[in-house]
This record gives sequence, structure tokens and C-alpha cells, in this order.
Amino acid sequence: MKKENRSVFKAWVMVTQVGITFLTPIGLCVIAGYYLDKHFKTSCWFIILFFLGVLAAFRNVYVMTKSFYEKDLKRENEELEYWKHFTTEDKSSWKNSKSENGTDKE
Repeated sequence: MKKENRSVFKAWVMVTQVGITFLTPIGLCVIAGYYLDKHFKTSCWFIILFFLGVLAAFRNVYVMTKSFYEKDLKRENEELEYWKHFTTEDKSSWKNSKSENGTDKE
């Protein structure tokens, strides 16, 4: 399999997984709410469990995508630390060269 096809396949799998992860808790909670309403002859369980399913779905998708992006986040933090160190080093060397030249008035 070519590298381009592999990346397209990975993206397709990720989108499919997000969709299934999102729809499963909503569907299960809607079915449970429907049968609870039917059994107890009420009308509140469907709505309550629907919103509970939506919250569970968002939480599941968040956890899944967070683990997917952990590597990228770690790399970005390392680059940020590198640039912070680099700019701090430049500022201190600029101040030192300024005071050595006698142009520092402090």
C-alpha cells in the first residue's frame, strides 16, 4: 500500500471511529430511555437519557482524540521550550554586550 493511500485510509478509519464512538452512547441511551418511558408510562426518561448519552459521547470523543494528539502536543511543547530558551539566551547576551560597550545607563 502506498504511503498516500495509507494516510487516507488512516483518516477514514479515524472519522469512522469518531462517528461510531459518538453515536453508540446516544443510541443506547435513547433506546433505554424509550423503554423506561414505555415501562413506567412516563415521558421524562427519554429526554434525560438522551442528554446523558450526548454528554457521554462528547466525553468519549474527547478522550479518544486527546490520545491521538498527545504526540503532537508533546512535540509542540518541546519546540516551545527550545524557542523560549533561545530567546532568553539572546536577551541576556544582548544585555551583556550592551553593558560591556558602556551603553548601559542603568
